[in-house]
Amino acid sequence: MSSMRALQKLKAENNLVDSIRDQLDSSVQLRWVKAHVGVAGIEAADRAAKQASTKEQVDIHLGVPTSTFKTKLKKMVLEAWQRRWDDEEESREYTSRGEDNLVYNRSLPNTSCHKPWSLPPISEKV
Repeated sequence: MSSMRALQKLKAENNLVDSIRDQLDSSVQLRWVKAHVGVAGIEAADRAAKQASTKEQVDIHLGVPTSTFKTKLKKMVLEAWQRRWDDEEESREYTSRGEDNLVYNRSLPNTSCHKPWSLPPISEKV
């Protein structure tokens, strides 16, 4: 039932749903059959599903949803950055604000086509 609802959604959240939707002919209708006792095609599908559930390995790899891929990629990038940060002592020097070496310019050039204006006084220690 959930797979049928996924196919009915306007925007798919999964690559597999998109692929199935592309392959379906517009004349095909999917319907949920509540009680399927005696329906040959459905009983065959049940047998195949039971056989597949006892296998140790999956026969077909359906791919990873884009959302899962993005989440894992983001986690990998953040972990790599953290390892690099932890391993390099020198990298932390670049985060210094450099207050000791600041040079303040107390006026700005005439950028407004009017008279130049001045910044308010700045204390020596910020």
